[in-house]
Amino acid sequence: MQHGHVKIRILDEVSIVVVGLSDEHLLQLYNKYAVYAPNYFFNPKFKLGQWDGKIRYFQKTGKTFLYLLDDILPRIVQLGYKMELEDLRTVSIVAPKLIDANIFQHILHLDTGTPIILRDAQVEGVNALISNGYGVCVAGTGAGKTLMCAALVYVYGEPAGQTVLDRYRKNYSSREKMGALTFSDLQITILSKDAALVLGRWHLKRANDDPHGTFSLLFRKTKAGWRIVHDHTSSA
Repeated sequence: MQHGHVKIRILDEVSIVVVGLSDEHLLQLYNKYAVYAPNYFFNPKFKLGQWDGKIRYFQKTGKTFLYLLDDILPRIVQLGYKMELEDLRTVSIVAPKLIDANIFQHILHLDTGTPIILRDAQVEGVNALISNGYGVCVAGTGAGKTLMCAALVYVYGEPAGQTVLDRYRKNYSSREKMGALTFSDLQITILSKDAALVLGRWHLKRANDDPHGTFSLLFRKTKAGWRIVHDHTSSA
């Protein structure tokens, strides 16, 4: 049975949106791509009947994830739709230089105070990913995956940094667009002589919206002074 025409828009490297599905078929896919969240039955919203306990990977708006496209396409065909693909991704080829063990030597270890030097296996793994352009690097416990990820972010951030800066300047080209950010209800807890936790609320006043929420910051005292080592922000 022929149902009509849908357009699949690839928004970026993560998200897509399916436009043109009927409400019935949107709901069908909404329920198909759903899994129960871990320990959902302990959540107050589930107990109060305000949430069914499921995490949705296909929204009622048609927005979903690019990695599900291979599974979603046959289902849309079976529902009798004709499809058009619109790729809205921008081409940005980034080819950073290979790293060496001294990429983070300008950063001192918080505990030892010595420069951070990568191990040979870490350098080899990072450079393999850079050379290939993509891939999966398998590393066991204690292999130093955090430093490897940090190295990738660091080297890809250098050529990509200007793109991010240009996008920021375009989206926030005036004080009115940026808005006014304020903090309130600050609670500072000294955890030890070199660690502190800061909790509080944030509020961004802009012309078209009024977002707000809470935040938590973990500070560590280093030889260079107090530094934020963990930041978590959520919207209310």
